[in-house]
Amino acid sequence: MNRTVLASTAILAVVGLLAYLLYLQNSRYSTTGTEKGYAYVVDRKTGESWLLAGEQKVAHEQTKPTQGIVDLPSSELQKITGNGGFGHGSFDGKLYNGSDWTISEIVVCITANEKRAAQQKEVQKPNRSGGSMTGTAADLLLALEEPVAEGSELVSRWKRNFRKTVRIEPQTTERFTIDVTGEEGTTASWAIVGARGEPPR
Repeated sequence: MNRTVLASTAILAVVGLLAYLLYLQNSRYSTTGTEKGYAYVVDRKTGESWLLAGEQKVAHEQTKPTQGIVDLPSSELQKITGNGGFGHGSFDGKLYNGSDWTISEIVVCITANEKRAAQQKEVQKPNRSGGSMTGTAADLLLALEEPVAEGSELVSRWKRNFRKTVRIEPQTTERFTIDVTGEEGTTASWAIVGARGEPPR
């Protein structure tokens, strides 16, 4: 009697297990649609999905969340180098992105420098009669029959920050152009003072 009960219980357990496994197999996959008319099959157990293309299922890679566009740290900003100068109404340059970030925006500080004659300073020198005479340094040099040194200095006409949208992948070089005004007759000095981009994944 006991053997019969045990055998019946074992048979029922096996049948129940098989029925449960069959249920899981049949309900493991679900089909969903999108507003654009695409249909996907989703494996509820693994999370994998496939795009239904006719009678075929094409593996679909899930979109990974991105960290977004953020400011570059100073250690990475220093890895962006390049050269550039004024054109006709523009500042043209090339940038090399030596970082592992994808650069999407730069902030460039540009200074337009122009030459201006150095101011001549008043000096006093003893004359041959033992007194002193007052004049410019150039006048005194002429009086002593020495050549005149024509001095000039660079002064800033303007200094401005420019924000520029770019797309520079890691370890690549790209050109950029910034429209400027009032640069005629000047030379440019510049520096990258900021940048934004996507950090490496």
